[in-house]
Amino acid sequence: VAVANSAREPSHTAALRVDAENVLMEALSHEQRYWAGAARSAGLLGGTDGISMAAVRQIVAAGSLLGAASAAEAQALIGRVPGVGPSARVASWLRELYPPRHDDMDWLGGMQPDRLAEFHVVKELASSPELARACLTGLDARQARRVVLLLARACTDYVAAEGLLAQTMPAVVAVLADPGTPQEELLALANAIPFPMSTFDQATA
Repeated sequence: VAVANSAREPSHTAALRVDAENVLMEALSHEQRYWAGAARSAGLLGGTDGISMAAVRQIVAAGSLLGAASAAEAQALIGRVPGVGPSARVASWLRELYPPRHDDMDWLGGMQPDRLAEFHVVKELASSPELARACLTGLDARQARRVVLLLARACTDYVAAEGLLAQTMPAVVAVLADPGTPQEELLALANAIPFPMSTFDQATA
C-alpha cells in the first residue's frame, strides 16, 4: 500500500519523502524480524491455535494505535484484529515486546520512534478495511484521543491517513470539544486536519 504523500510536494521535497520512507521501511523490516522471532519463541505462530505473521503485524499496529491502560484493555485490543479473539497470552506477549516506560501509567507501551509507529499503523489500516473499522470505532475517551492525535500527525506524511482520520469524525469532534485536551494538542490537531471545518458541522448536526 502506497502511503507516502508525494503528489502534493515540490520534487525536491518529494525526494526527501521517498528517502524517509525507505529508511522507515528498513527499520520496519528489522522490527518485523523481531516480532517473528519473539512470536515463534512464544509458540504463537502456526498450528491450529496459532496466528499468522499478517495477524502479528496487525496486532502490533492496533497496540501502537490504541494502547491499553490495563491488562483487560489489552486483551480486548487483541480481539479487534480480524480472526483473532481476545487473548491474555497474546496481550502479555505484546507487552513483552513493547513494555510501558517507567514514567508511563499505561499497561502497554508502543513502537518507537513515533514516526515509525505512524508509518506502520497507517500501512496496516489502509491495507485492511476490516482492521480499520475495528480499530476506529467503539472507542472510549482515552482511545479516541490517541487515535485522533496519531492519525492527525500522520496526515502530514501519508495521504491514506486522511481517509482514516475522516472515519473517526465523532472522535475528532469529541477531542476538540473536550476541555481537558491540552492546548498544544488542540493546535496540532487543528493544523493537521486535512478536511474543511464545515465537515465538523455536518458531523455534529
